[in-house]
Amino acid sequence: MAKLRSDSMNRRQANYALLISIIGAVLFYFSFQSSAQDILDGGLPMAGQLAVLVLLTALLRSIPGDFGVRRMHAGLGAALAISLIYDASIAVVVYEASTALTWMRDSVTGKRRSVLSGSLRALLFGDGVVVLSIMVGAMFYRLPGETWPVFAWPDSLLPVCLFYGVAGATSWFLYTIIEAMGGGAWRQIGSHLLLLPPTVLASVVCSTVIALLLQIENGALIVLWAVLALVMVRFSLMRYKKEKTQYYRVIEALSEAIEGKDASAKGDAKRVEKCVMMIGRTMGLPRRRINKLRIAALLRDVGKIAIDDAVLRKEGELDEREWELVRKHPQVAQKIFDEVELPTKVRNAIMYHHERYDGNGYPQGLKLSEQPIDYSILSTADAFVAMTSERSYHKAKSVLNALAVLHEEAGKQFHPHVVSAFEKNAHRLQVVGN
Repeated sequence: MAKLRSDSMNRRQANYALLISIIGAVLFYFSFQSSAQDILDGGLPMAGQLAVLVLLTALLRSIPGDFGVRRMHAGLGAALAISLIYDASIAVVVYEASTALTWMRDSVTGKRRSVLSGSLRALLFGDGVVVLSIMVGAMFYRLPGETWPVFAWPDSLLPVCLFYGVAGATSWFLYTIIEAMGGGAWRQIGSHLLLLPPTVLASVVCSTVIALLLQIENGALIVLWAVLALVMVRFSLMRYKKEKTQYYRVIEALSEAIEGKDASAKGDAKRVEKCVMMIGRTMGLPRRRINKLRIAALLRDVGKIAIDDAVLRKEGELDEREWELVRKHPQVAQKIFDEVELPTKVRNAIMYHHERYDGNGYPQGLKLSEQPIDYSILSTADAFVAMTSERSYHKAKSVLNALAVLHEEAGKQFHPHVVSAFEKNAHRLQVVGN
């Protein structure tokens, strides 16, 4: 579901958010009243442990992303785990106390800021949903006893599942109402309900582990250090993902620069990329191999940088000397990439994208029938896009006519299995072909 924005609420949503915020504030007040004496009786050791739990909850709340259901996030999981060891009232107090230490990433600037500097209405509504979810779930966890049950493994497993299931369903329901008031599609809203069972299961596992650790001496510190380690790992992964995205953007920019030399080829690289992704998935290639093909698709014509613009932009047929220059662009690309650490399959796919299944292609006359099928996928995709593109020396074919050529050349120029995959995607290729 879309993130809640106070500036985009209609009046009904605003009134509903206010109601939930008030209920949450009232429940927090009574939770503080009932837990204050317990905290004082616990003395300095309990106060110290709760301080660590406040830091832990704030840290988990600051991790971006939800686990399938709105606000069924790591912060709520920490609050539920605290409920198992102490009670729901203390969990609510800890959760609210963590708000002042919680940070989030601004969706506009991308910078991290305190949640207190954002929309107060959205913050109070979100916290109200969490407090209500904990309290409603706690009603079922407390049954049938009158006092808060002591968490014990494995006897408490079923009550914990019920507790988390009700809490997760309450969170989903409260957010569903405000989404529906804003005109949210019921199909999209309902799809999140399907994510509730695995979300609850994941929360049960994580929170049970946290609860077990909290029962041992210095358990809160152990959990805090473990979470800090996980956050550092996640930070490293996010940095890697960001660098990988930047790497891809550089490749895209280079591809667009090469296409700038030949106006008739503008957009071809992205179309070839879409083709190799489509065919790779149809043929069951792993994501890693498909990603390598995507890079090869964008860089396949980088060798044309050495070809005179007059040749690339020439109107009409090329003469033999000009064709000889054009046919050398895979070898020029290979020399360029000698200085770059590209994966071997990417380099080879670029080098061989004009080779043929029967060995009558260029530049080496290599038989693609004896090579990994990845190279045939790129070769066929390149030919398909070329056939369906307008060129100075030929008119663009329709997708059906291009597929007919692929079928006729299957086993000769093109790999039969790759051609079959293209034919299975005939309806999808309509958006790729011009």
